[in-house]
Amino acid sequence: MKIKYINIILALLVLACIVTFPLIGCKQATEATSPITAIPMITTAASPETTIATTAATTTATTITTTPILTSTATETTNKAAFSFAVSGDNRPGDDNSPQPKVFINILNSMKTFNPSFYINTGDIINGGTNNSEIIKREFSDFTKAVSILNCPVYVAAGNHEIQNSIGRNSFNELFSNNGKTYYYFEYNNVYFIILDAYDNGNWGAIKGEELSWLGNLLPTLKTEKVFVFLHPPVYSVMNPNCITDGSLHIAFSDKKNQNDIRKLLSDNNVDGVFEGHEHMFNKQRQGNTEYIITGGSGASLYASKDKGGFYHFLIVDVKQSSWVFKVMDVNGKLIEENEINFN
Repeated sequence: MKIKYINIILALLVLACIVTFPLIGCKQATEATSPITAIPMITTAASPETTIATTAATTTATTITTTPILTSTATETTNKAAFSFAVSGDNRPGDDNSPQPKVFINILNSMKTFNPSFYINTGDIINGGTNNSEIIKREFSDFTKAVSILNCPVYVAAGNHEIQNSIGRNSFNELFSNNGKTYYYFEYNNVYFIILDAYDNGNWGAIKGEELSWLGNLLPTLKTEKVFVFLHPPVYSVMNPNCITDGSLHIAFSDKKNQNDIRKLLSDNNVDGVFEGHEHMFNKQRQGNTEYIITGGSGASLYASKDKGGFYHFLIVDVKQSSWVFKVMDVNGKLIEENEINFN
């Protein structure tokens, strides 16, 4: 009888193990899995070939490397810039038959002299007004050929002109997505760079759905970090500050509630700087602890008079230990203005 009881007890113990261990395993896996994903950190290696490469499918396609992070040569005891990066946007040609604007080519030649660690474009890199796939491919090819002179990684936040149809969207995704996503972030020398797509999944000038959830999960984890955000439509529009969407004004964000949600999300999480395009001008404004910079003047026709920011330009951003300096440069690389801002 004792043996019978012992066998029953052993059987119950075995059953408990079968039921319990998988549950524990699932719990551990869930706890260890972060809802936030990031692309690998990038580097500017010694040879240009390691930063921009050509692909077999498209001989002029820009490929971003995912090699380990570059360690800064600037020490913590100096106020020297640890690294610099370049920003500009809205370089699209005026029609689908034209090459990249001469203004943009001149800007790239000037930009190259600053030897940026990488270049981020805030969108509208092609005109994209055709359903002809060969023309669309040629337009993207014109852009990638042009920026290849920089010999550094190139990132692009999707603009509305890239995604006017499925042909443009597919071509953009093929060239500029990371792990299949056109919104992502990377870390470089302890600074976080977030690239957003305001036209993802059928949205037009909005950050919604999965992307909004992703951003809402990501930013609180970076609240005490140095963070820059890049997207095409301005979060604080100059041309349409009240988010009028009836077509009477140039539309940036197409949903006022979503615009306000994004404003609050960026403010609540102490984002240092937001770089945008879409409005063909230069503009800067301080909202709370965040600097908002519209840099939409690198080749497309301008939307404002010169005194209101309507001039061609690009930005060079120097990142220091406790501050960052953004320099507004003209087409020839001459300094227009310089602003130094402490990190939050």
